[in-house]
Amino acid sequence: MTQCTGDAYAYGTSGLWVTQSIPSTDPALGATNHLVSRRIVYYGPPGQTVSNAALRYLQATTPLTATNSAFASDSDADRLPDAWEQARFGNLDATGAGDADEDGQTNLQEYLAGTNPKSSADWMVLSFANASGQVQIAFVARAAAGVGYEGVNRYYTLERCADLAAPVWSTAPGFEAILGLGQPVSLTESATGVPGRFFRLRAWLAR
Repeated sequence: MTQCTGDAYAYGTSGLWVTQSIPSTDPALGATNHLVSRRIVYYGPPGQTVSNAALRYLQATTPLTATNSAFASDSDADRLPDAWEQARFGNLDATGAGDADEDGQTNLQEYLAGTNPKSSADWMVLSFANASGQVQIAFVARAAAGVGYEGVNRYYTLERCADLAAPVWSTAPGFEAILGLGQPVSLTESATGVPGRFFRLRAWLAR
């Protein structure tokens, strides 16, 4: 068909370059074709190099791609995976806000911590030991393993503050986002000449 541009190639003043046959889009010729183009514009400072241009070319021709994976099934929307509820309770009657063993930890907290929601003797805890002018704070970084933990990892962060009346929590250096693999973790500090300190442990699941 006749090309509207009149030549084999079309060049735009801002860099558009069409290197293929352009079907006629002139309705006077009875054409039904539509010319569709996509333009990607990047703005940057002056003085860009050839390598910058090559990078922009790759970004335009190879766009970012992403994949997703489904979360564990939670048919009753209580934030507890169905498989975990079935394994722990034998049904889906439990809720994330419930506390089956009445130990002060909700079922959701038990799931996140990897503890048994039906045993008040199993809960996430920090242990303390004080000897020879030093204090040791320890815990076990449990791995996210078993039914209901497919595709996720458990992480821990140890935090401390100096005043519970007006707490400002900060991460203990070197004890942030620790991957749980079932290993013991401990922090030892001087117990003399140091203002009072309070500690807490956070645990969460992430892919």
